[in-house]
Amino acid sequence: SEQGLTVSQALRTPAFYYLMLAGAITGSSFGVWSVHLVPHLTSVGYSAQMAGAFLGIFGAVSLGNRLLIGFLADRLGRRNLYIATFLFLAGGLFIFANLRPERLWLLFIYFPIHTAGIAGFSILGQSVIADYFGTRRLGSIRGLSGILHMPLGVGLPVLAGWIFDQTGTYYLAFSMMSGICASGVIWVLLAGKPRAF
Repeated sequence: SEQGLTVSQALRTPAFYYLMLAGAITGSSFGVWSVHLVPHLTSVGYSAQMAGAFLGIFGAVSLGNRLLIGFLADRLGRRNLYIATFLFLAGGLFIFANLRPERLWLLFIYFPIHTAGIAGFSILGQSVIADYFGTRRLGSIRGLSGILHMPLGVGLPVLAGWIFDQTGTYYLAFSMMSGICASGVIWVLLAGKPRAF
């Protein structure tokens, strides 16, 4: 039978709130990135065609990284790799903020790092919740842990657009998102180690 905490038990643990915060701020960074990806690239000098090719390359590299992340998670531990995911996301967003056509070499660093972060967050986010709270009420706990994602997912892209309108560049917006993603490491560490079920 499935083991784990009930919803009310999970809600009484600090780990629930730390993981909710880590997931919400990091998941919301995807919204900022996806909404402002093409505008950022075209604002720094890439053509619309190059921005489209960028998405295709990103998808192809992401597929390979999803396989690699799954393999590594089984060997290095899901929590350890989940913590590293926040650093990959932060590094990827910071590099993205600095992309320019004359810095083409950055793409060779950017694609593997950022796609590893997105793949790791997508793959490990669910299983880490199960590691902490078990599978007994996984759906309800996972749903509640994502409750902050919606307001942040709506608000942060708007904030990024406002920052662009004020500064004429997305550099500050993506640099801020990089720092926010890096803070996910702190929240997961504060959650402590998962209990054994």
